[in-house]
Amino acid sequence: MMLSLPDPVVPNQPWTALAPMQDVTTLKFIQLLGKYGAPDLLFTEYFRVHAHSTLTPHIVASICENNTGRPIFAQLIGENLEDLKRTVSAIEEQQLPIAGIDLNMGCPAPKVYKKNVGGGLLRDPSRIDKVLGCL
Repeated sequence: MMLSLPDPVVPNQPWTALAPMQDVTTLKFIQLLGKYGAPDLLFTEYFRVHAHSTLTPHIVASICENNTGRPIFAQLIGENLEDLKRTVSAIEEQQLPIAGIDLNMGCPAPKVYKKNVGGGLLRDPSRIDKVLGCL
């Protein structure tokens, strides 16, 4: 279920966002931010999307148990069109309360990059067009 975005925390200013960081933007971290002042927009760790992937329970919990009052985006990392469509469908079927989908195209980790996902997608702009078109 896609949610609409609220006004920024600071009126008449741009939104602030927490960059998604694998193994950092966990539920406990998000809850800690909520206690001391969450940014306008939150992003999950990435759901790894491949042929046999399912929605990672601890990331689903980060979405469902987000009590900050701020919208959260589900981050995906992958490049196979059918697998990405299947994952987005699973998110929709579970009616996860997300503000939208964030496709990771920036992770520079070598083990990610060499799989042509994350920052590795940037080597193939035509592939990016196909991926974004399917989402």
